[in-house]
Parts: sequence; structure tokens; C-alpha cells
Amino acid sequence: MRNPLRREEEMFRFLIVVIVGALVIVGAAYIETWVGVAAAVLVLGGIGVWLSRPPVEGPQEPAPAAPTPAGTHRVLLLAAPDADVAELRDGMRTRLDGHDAEVLVVVPALASAVEAITGAVDDRRGAAERTADALAAQLTAVGIPARGAA
Repeated sequence: MRNPLRREEEMFRFLIVVIVGALVIVGAAYIETWVGVAAAVLVLGGIGVWLSRPPVEGPQEPAPAAPTPAGTHRVLLLAAPDADVAELRDGMRTRLDGHDAEVLVVVPALASAVEAITGAVDDRRGAAERTADALAAQLTAVGIPARGAA
């Protein structure tokens, strides 16, 4: 069964179908009550049939993988928002000593339940991005290629 709320384009299409169907039902009910009932049965049946069929999807292109030189390790560094940047930098330098590596520094934007429900996580996300960028810059400064993400 199709879930029209999974992707934005499906949700938009579903919304348009529901609005047009509601207008057809209202218009038919304005003509006569039983015509409106018949229109409602047809519209709801059509929506039911549409939702029961799997979505038709176009060809999916595989995501291109970034080329990694042979002998280079990819490292994911997950750091807390209040992490000691100097300690993490020294730890990474010790562990990667003599090895080529590409490091992706990820710092989660930890928010309280109220912030998560209301969507007020911008300040937390900004702080997490600054921490990730600072750690990535320090790793790059000591010769370990890194980039930050929040």
C-alpha cells in the first residue's frame, strides 16, 4: 500500500487529489444530495484504489561515491557538542599516525524534548556546526584532512 505522507511530492499529489475530490463532492451535493453521495463514493473509492497501488517511480541513479585513493582510510568522528577539541585532535593524531585518512567530524545538535517538538533547535545546530568546524580545522592544521558536519 502506498503511503502518501512519506515523500513531499507524494504528499503534494495526495493533497491535490483530496482537494479536487472534495470540490467534486461539494459540487455534486449542491446539485442534489444523492448525487453528492454517489460522487463521494466514487471519489473515496478512486482514492482507495490509487493508494492500494504501488507508486510508479522513475529510474533511480546511484549516488556517486567520492573517490578515495588507495590506502586511505575514511574515519567518522562523532564528537559531543561540549567535547574537548584539543583532546580529540591529539587522540586522532595518535591513532592515525603514519596512515592516510579522510576524517568526517560529526557533532549532533542535542536538543531537549520541548526544543525538538517545537523545532527550536537552530541555536543548538549552530553551536554543533561551530564545534565540528573548529575540530575539523584543527585536524587539518595538524595534517589530517577533515571536514565538519552537524
